[in-house]
Amino acid sequence: MIKKIIIFGFGSIGNKHKIALKKINKKLIFYEFNSKKSCSKKEILSINPDLIIISTPTYLHYKNLIFFNSILKNKIILIEKPLFHKKLKFKLKNNKNKIFVGYNLRYHPVIQFLKKNIKSIKPFYIRSECFSYLPNWRKNNYENNYSSKKKMGGGVANDLSHEVDYICWIFGNIEEVFKKKCKISELNISSDDTFILIAKINQTLINISLNFSSFLNSRKIIIDEHNRTLECDLIKNNIKIYKKNSKKIIKKNFNDTNSLLNMHKKILQNNFKHLCSLSEAIKIIKLIN
Repeated sequence: MIKKIIIFGFGSIGNKHKIALKKINKKLIFYEFNSKKSCSKKEILSINPDLIIISTPTYLHYKNLIFFNSILKNKIILIEKPLFHKKLKFKLKNNKNKIFVGYNLRYHPVIQFLKKNIKSIKPFYIRSECFSYLPNWRKNNYENNYSSKKKMGGGVANDLSHEVDYICWIFGNIEEVFKKKCKISELNISSDDTFILIAKINQTLINISLNFSSFLNSRKIIIDEHNRTLECDLIKNNIKIYKKNSKKIIKKNFNDTNSLLNMHKKILQNNFKHLCSLSEAIKIIKLIN
């Protein structure tokens, strides 16, 4: 049973994890550490946490994971996505810790619906897009945020890698054909603001397009089949189905859209079935770098 939780890197994301967990169970005990404040092995062992959430800037994930995994045994370690900020060769000490990466969009009802009904979906073309405007993400000046800084692991490919993850999770391993990561907007950042990945899964063509320099706020998956098209909207929380030779649009609406809350409900139940594993997260890093 999970009772004690360490949140290492208690910024805006770390606080979101705490809020979600407290909604589920108010009796949970939290220990919060700022990423700039070091904590000792003795201190962590004295806490003896059941769950460790690493929500530091991406470039610190590797160091933090090595630290917690080396001193703790049989614990749950959840790392904010992405796993690392670049490709790394590493080997973890086998301390029987359960290590996962927080791709919580796997728990969005639209994504869950697609995963559950994958056998009935026969796509020849899939387009996944996520467009937004970085200065609107948080209240503080975007220029000071780690998402703006390449050396801290920021950038649209890392920050919005959910799209790459859920496409692989739902439809299978993808074969990269072409990718481009660059900074093309007038945003005052050193990180990439645009990422395009063209890939294939068997005979299905995949187009993943991400940017955080657009005034259009959109997060969709368009799935073309030979007899219908599915327009899956993760912001409006619905799926519209357009059928061949029919003017009627079938619409499915979804509730319970707090994917972070849904993910933590499963973690507290020791249900890790849909969580992103370490090996899956490593594949995502290879695809976006």
